[in-house]
Amino acid sequence: RRQKLTSLKGDVEVLDEEIAQRQRRETEIGKRLEQLTGEIDALYHTLKEEEERLSTLKGKIETAELTLRRDREGLRVLEEEKAKVFRQIKAMREEIAEKKLALSKQEMAIESLVTEVQTRFQVNLRESSPSVKADAGAPPSEEEIKDLEKKLDALGEINFMAVKEFDELQERLIFLQRQKADLLEAIQTLTETIQRINRATSSRFKETYDKVQGYFSELFEKLFGGGRGELRLTDPKNYRETGIEIFAHPPGKRFQAIRLLSGGEKALVAIAFLFAMFLTRPSPFCVLDEVDAPLDEGNIGRFNKLIVEMSALSQFIIITHNKNTMAFADTLLGVTMEQPGVSKIVSVSLEGLEDETT
Repeated sequence: RRQKLTSLKGDVEVLDEEIAQRQRRETEIGKRLEQLTGEIDALYHTLKEEEERLSTLKGKIETAELTLRRDREGLRVLEEEKAKVFRQIKAMREEIAEKKLALSKQEMAIESLVTEVQTRFQVNLRESSPSVKADAGAPPSEEEIKDLEKKLDALGEINFMAVKEFDELQERLIFLQRQKADLLEAIQTLTETIQRINRATSSRFKETYDKVQGYFSELFEKLFGGGRGELRLTDPKNYRETGIEIFAHPPGKRFQAIRLLSGGEKALVAIAFLFAMFLTRPSPFCVLDEVDAPLDEGNIGRFNKLIVEMSALSQFIIITHNKNTMAFADTLLGVTMEQPGVSKIVSVSLEGLEDETT
């Protein structure tokens, strides 16, 4: 019995120890559960904040998209307005030319009428009407009578329609002079309109040029990995007639005109200038045909990285034979000939392949 009692005591001690361990384990689990509950609450709070932030960002994106659509619509309206203004300028110039021609004809007709009146009636229409100098009450002298007789003889036969013809010619002269005044006023109005349009055109050109200049300098550094690119106006004082020169300063070379660069460098400068204009007025799509052909591997890498950056703004369709450029594409379209004389278009989507490979 003692042995059994001793054994039972040992079992009781073991059970007490096991109970104590389980209680300690239960306490640890409770603390861990409380800790996890706190972490879950914190994560839930963070998740709620992120959802609110996501909702805010979605609102901003929608607002930005709306603003972008409005800006594009505004650009479209401006383009239509610009085309309309240019059509008006052309019509005005044609009208000015026609009115100048008509004015020249009217002046010639007036000159002809004045000459004809002066020849037939000895009356100079360019001068004011002669005033009567002789006193109506005083009798004319013999010399004055002879002088008047000579003038009558010089006039020849009496033309009873002369007064009527004179009145008609004078009325015609007044009409032509009014037309001349109207034409001069119209020419002045058209000239002022053209000057106003030229000022607006120059202002828009300057604004666009400054934007293209900024984008070109930024893209030049990205494509060349440094250096400096610059646009210069050939005639900065005359925006309507000026040309644009491109100067490039690639890394390790001196500042020089684009015509002195190598073929690959010229291609990079042309790409920078093309994309600078594209960023000034972006469009949903951009098609590039073999623009990467003259580029070496280093330049191809920078070119492709730039395309990836700009693909967030527009969708690019590139025609190329360069494998490095193809590797950056999301979708490949090619033409194969499985059977002689039968072409087939093959489409391969590369989206997600990098993740799977990784």
